[in-house]
Amino acid sequence: RVRVAGSVVETGLRKFGAIVGDKSSVGCNAVINPGSLIAKGARILPGTIWSSQG
Repeated sequence: RVRVAGSVVETGLRKFGAIVGDKSSVGCNAVINPGSLIAKGARILPGTIWSSQG
């Protein structure tokens, strides 16, 4: 399950990675936790540990 815009969406998957928006960039050695949502145009800096739920 993933929370999107305040509602929970059933993915039907046992394992799920992350959703990365268009034109986003993720720096080297960054860690993106499973189920994380990264907005369109976001910039994740090198070495960042990113975790979000909607």
